[in-house]
Amino acid sequence: MRCGTTQDGTSFPVEYTSTPIVEDGALQGAVVVFRDVTARKDTEAQLQVALDDVQALTRRLEAGNVYLQEEIRERHHFGTSSAGRRPSGRCSKRSRRSRRRTRAC
Repeated sequence: MRCGTTQDGTSFPVEYTSTPIVEDGALQGAVVVFRDVTARKDTEAQLQVALDDVQALTRRLEAGNVYLQEEIRERHHFGTSSAGRRPSGRCSKRSRRSRRRTRAC
């Protein structure tokens, strides 16, 4: 990446490509094309800011999720059975009713 300069001395980012001009096997010159990439650089910067915002929000949501899961476990004693063990799996309503008579689900 290079910097171009306008007539008033202002610089701006440019990319360039160079293509050789060859005639009869001999290099005669080159064509150089400069491309102003100011708009692309601005867009890349905006996208980076947006990505940083999304990543920060993701971290906040993950932390909030952990906090809420702990609150639910502490306040409602979810995640453990009456014997103090973690339940082995989910039960349907019907199987829960029938199992209540013999053991906790």
